[in-house]
Amino acid sequence: MRLPDHLDGLPVVIGHDHQVLVVAERTEWAERPSQGVTRVLRDALAQRLGSSHVLIAGDGRRADAELAVEVMALDPRSDGLHLDARWSIACRAGGRSTAGRKAVVAAMPADTPQGVAVATSAALSQLAEALVAQLRCQASA
Repeated sequence: MRLPDHLDGLPVVIGHDHQVLVVAERTEWAERPSQGVTRVLRDALAQRLGSSHVLIAGDGRRADAELAVEVMALDPRSDGLHLDARWSIACRAGGRSTAGRKAVVAAMPADTPQGVAVATSAALSQLAEALVAQLRCQASA
């Protein structure tokens, strides 16, 4: 999982005013966003595929396919949290691979750190749904 450097800081961005980011006062993420996004997406994939089908780097098992995700945008706006991600899936057997890009908008209940957290989880859940659909297509091809 990759996030742009400007998205991977500890201050919680709750919106933007023209080209200026609006940061929550006296509030920081409990972990680097890249770590949190990776964990939430991994958990969302495990819920859909079964935990035995989602490996964690370094756990000693060999994966049948490798998924790479690069988050291009994670942007709280007035109409919701916008997530834009590029992804690629490389299968070991048969050398098949596919790639794409998915943009989703998740409702943000409030312009607060908690609202951003809820919307981020919802957006990652939508991304997981799209990725699982691609993985299933790969498996049936």
